[in-house]
Amino acid sequence: MAQILKSALPKDALLQTYSGKPGHYTDCYFAELPGDIDLETFVRCFYQGRLFGIERFILNIALNKPSDAKQLDNMLAGKSEKFAAWTVENRTHDQLLMCDYQKRTRSWFMVQATSTGTCLYFGSAVVPVDYLHKAEKVAPFVFHALMPFHKLYSRLLLSSAARRLQ
Repeated sequence: MAQILKSALPKDALLQTYSGKPGHYTDCYFAELPGDIDLETFVRCFYQGRLFGIERFILNIALNKPSDAKQLDNMLAGKSEKFAAWTVENRTHDQLLMCDYQKRTRSWFMVQATSTGTCLYFGSAVVPVDYLHKAEKVAPFVFHALMPFHKLYSRLLLSSAARRLQ
């Protein structure tokens, strides 16, 4: 099983836009796997994993934000900017930055070739509601209470994708 490690954001990470701003939280985890893995394959394995399937089910039932394999295929192919509760905020050949429908969180994916395989990055950002106009703080109690769950869930999601890719 691939080891999931916490890391600083790479210099060229699309998630850097949110790093270090007042009231913002960013994180970055990575796993290195043997072989050449492209971004589309990584993101597909991430979103089609069993663990994320539970989240997709909840989004469908609770928020009426359904998603399926065709919607994921269209988003990955650039034919659509939407997948479930997210829209594409930015993408490059090796990175994808997704924004949730409330514009409160971001999910970021990146692949980077190494001498022994591919480094898979997954990170997120939590931003204040009106982050473009004022640097209001995320409600401290809720933010701090949910953070351990968020960190664990992020590592589990990346681990799930890495297992599917091995």
